[in-house]
Amino acid sequence: MKRIYQILIAIIFSVFLTLIEIVVEILFFSSYIEPSAYYFFYTFLILFTGYFYIFLLIFLSYGLKNDKREFNKIISVKVLGFLLLAIHLVFFFLVRISIWVFAPLISDTFELISLYVSFAVMPAIFITFFVFGVNNERNYGNYVTSFSILYLIYFIITLLHHFFISPVLIIGADRTLVLGTTFTTLQVLLVYLAAGYLFFFGIRTKLPHFVLISFSWAYYSVYRQISDLIDTMGKDSDEYIFMLLIIIICFLGIIVSIRFFELGKRLKRGLRVFISHAVEDFDSYRIKALADYLKIQKKIGHVYFCEEGLTGNIDKWMKKTVHRSQVLVFISTPNSLKSKDSLFELELARKHKLHIIPILGFEMVWEDLEELDLHREFGSPFSPMEFEKFCDEIYQHILKFRKDKKIEDVEEKK
Repeated sequence: MKRIYQILIAIIFSVFLTLIEIVVEILFFSSYIEPSAYYFFYTFLILFTGYFYIFLLIFLSYGLKNDKREFNKIISVKVLGFLLLAIHLVFFFLVRISIWVFAPLISDTFELISLYVSFAVMPAIFITFFVFGVNNERNYGNYVTSFSILYLIYFIITLLHHFFISPVLIIGADRTLVLGTTFTTLQVLLVYLAAGYLFFFGIRTKLPHFVLISFSWAYYSVYRQISDLIDTMGKDSDEYIFMLLIIIICFLGIIVSIRFFELGKRLKRGLRVFISHAVEDFDSYRIKALADYLKIQKKIGHVYFCEEGLTGNIDKWMKKTVHRSQVLVFISTPNSLKSKDSLFELELARKHKLHIIPILGFEMVWEDLEELDLHREFGSPFSPMEFEKFCDEIYQHILKFRKDKKIEDVEEKK
């Protein structure tokens, strides 16, 4: 409900600032004067989506801060939202009013400065989303990382577009139909692909802000590209070599982003495994090596263990990660049977109906685990001398559970 209120407030603020901007443009600059209601509607919509995107970023940072999943590097998202809002308001009101007062003496200079500032903002957007995505990999951050990579390529293409065919930046530059169409087509393609990553991230994490940001940013960007294309109509070009270079850059960016998208799909489809162990047993039972082995196997989405993933309060972390998992590998040792945290993880696993794979430790026999309702047919003894074989046994247990689980799901559907 709180997020709905935030979205409504973002809509109200966006409408208010959009109307102010349109009124000022009409009164002092005779802009947007067009008898067609269709034209006015699109003018309003493009300005509104820009403001809406900015306010969503601002409210999103507060939503992420209070999210139970404990997202990392949230401050960068907050800073970006306020930065974009400040830049937009400063350059609209101060620059446009200055042009109105001093025009035509400094109008061209201010217009050029505005263009360079807009280019400076785009790397900030890339850095913000890249940092956020990389630091939240466990929460489908791969999708956000993919967005940032495509956005970086989009920025490069946009920069080349303006520098090579815009007479505003280069005197005598030629706006040609073929070259302009090529740029615009690739930019639109990148926008839709990048927006798709943000959309799927919002769906996976159930964060409506990201879903709306993807739509808002895509509409705003595509509209800008199409309007640029209209300016190139009526001319032609034979600069095919340069066009080929632009295409190669675009597809390289897409190929790189696909790698992150595959990781995102793997996180979605693969099983999530939690390794429960006593802290004292971490080295002797080669917990990290076991986790690394499982991570690279097919059908495994993520492997949790406290030395790698623990953030904040340990009890909150255990509740969150065990609940998110489907399989718990329980390292049964004299230390773990005395460990309050290990027993709590085992309790959580039963509460959330995880499949439990017991590992019989040194100086232990299976009868020692009967009180915990752990049995040898579901697990394996730890074997340091044949460690890879031991790891494979654990993996086979996981695959068997996955297969049995699918059969149960099919029977329930029937």
